[in-house]
Amino acid sequence: REFWSRLGDASPSADLEREDLALMRRIFDDRYSDRRAEGDSFAPPATTPASYLAELKRLVDEEDGVRRRRRSHFFSLAFSERDPGPLFPAAWKSSFDMASAVDVCAALAAV
Repeated sequence: REFWSRLGDASPSADLEREDLALMRRIFDDRYSDRRAEGDSFAPPATTPASYLAELKRLVDEEDGVRRRRRSHFFSLAFSERDPGPLFPAAWKSSFDMASAVDVCAALAAV
């Protein structure tokens, strides 16, 4: 509980610098993380050594970049449901194909 209350604080704490606090907020954003549901069973990530936090930040920044590129491509005219491209999971292509097949079957059944 203490970890979650520190994330809600506006000021950094003794063990979380301002930049580290911002990183933890990005990682445990309620829109992307359900870790709060673990309650007292939740074990917060280590904040030392500094190299661990630096690598964690690099990974989060990389994911933010992928998310921005996905969003940009998804809303572009170049996006195709049949071939979403390498930015999206391979399963997307097959799920769109399956959805199209269901639509075709439904149309045929209506005839």
